[in-house]
Amino acid sequence: MDSLELAVLAVLQARNGTTDGSTLYQAMLGISFNGVSGRVVIDEVGARVEQWMQFYTVNGSTNELDLLAEVSGRLGAVPTFSTDRRWYPGLSPPSGVLLSIPLIVVSDVLRNSGQDVSMITMHYMNALDAFNSNPTWLPGRVLHGQVISSAQLSNRSAFTVGAVGPLTSVEAEFVSPFMHLVYGAPTLSLATTPSLMNMDLHPLFIRLMPSDAIQADFLHAVIQGHAWEPVCVLQDTSQYGQTLGYLLVQHLGGSTKVQVAIIGDFSTTTATETALNRILEQECRVVVGCIAGGRGIRMVLDIVGRRSVFGGRCWIFTDAAMSTRFAYPNDLGLMFSFPTVKDVQNYSKYNVFAAYAADAVYTYGLALSQMIELRLNIFDGRELWQRMTNETFDGLTGYVSFQAGERIGSYDLVNYVDAGGVGEYRVAVRSTSTQ
Repeated sequence: MDSLELAVLAVLQARNGTTDGSTLYQAMLGISFNGVSGRVVIDEVGARVEQWMQFYTVNGSTNELDLLAEVSGRLGAVPTFSTDRRWYPGLSPPSGVLLSIPLIVVSDVLRNSGQDVSMITMHYMNALDAFNSNPTWLPGRVLHGQVISSAQLSNRSAFTVGAVGPLTSVEAEFVSPFMHLVYGAPTLSLATTPSLMNMDLHPLFIRLMPSDAIQADFLHAVIQGHAWEPVCVLQDTSQYGQTLGYLLVQHLGGSTKVQVAIIGDFSTTTATETALNRILEQECRVVVGCIAGGRGIRMVLDIVGRRSVFGGRCWIFTDAAMSTRFAYPNDLGLMFSFPTVKDVQNYSKYNVFAAYAADAVYTYGLALSQMIELRLNIFDGRELWQRMTNETFDGLTGYVSFQAGERIGSYDLVNYVDAGGVGEYRVAVRSTSTQ
């Protein structure tokens, strides 16, 4: 096995029995030998296999791949696997052979949030297919997505350049440090909880959706701009609901009368009705629902509709409402905030998650393309994170730019309106802020 022979030769070259990766890599430089795959030469840009040939793995083992991680990283690709064969990496692959760059697509385990996580995963895979269909972006290479749940990450042994996903903040809080500590790789997610920007805990995290802090700023500006007061804030006990509710109350507390009610349990309607009673007893002009997921929002809407208490109040939910099935005509007039998507006025005719998935894949692809061109190690997670967060481009979700891993962006207020006998989500207030 060429990679095993390479490792042995490197250890002998180092002469001191070291297992330090950097020392071993330096020892690899300049080594050449006639291997199973042909003439193997190691230089400053990685493993150059001068003569390509195909060979079969033993029992499907991929252990050799780990031994060549550093070398393959400098090359900007790893071998492409099929059920019974592989190609060793090289600077110029044989005609028709594509080199594979592994990327983890993290699927959320928690499904009680109401988010259709299988749909999000599908959008990521479709975005990868679309990206790979353009051979000019990563010539001779493909971004290969492996779908894996956050609960199964620890069972994965092969290395990777990074991860896209998960969608929910609870799971991103686990996935981000795991990817950093185990793989030394970045995580790019749509999760919006502000705590993910703690650089001590999440040094390689990148957020593609603007954070809940920006969402709270936007809702505060809308409420103040329309002089809606007093305000009632209805929140659940999820991390999302508690964080966003707290941020909004902090913004409103100095200038607006605020009442807060917390729903602790959605398993029965009793707890929900108890919290709603506290809200309905108040003379609120606007009710803001900070609730994680469509199931909880739907329960609130059904109870409020059944009691015929929509009238006289403006009901606004946060971006989690995008996963809620609003009912026509009962829910007409409801509003929710959502990150701005370029050139989209009617959200019911446009899948916003598909746009974010496409921009996530392109963020990785653009940075990897730069590193390959410069012959940098694509498995250097810190370098990859730096290049991803320094990128700016005109994406499907708008102008994409980052500040210390934080997406610079804005939110819109979306209204559920009557469009000739059907309900549509239309932008009611478009933010002019990009911070």
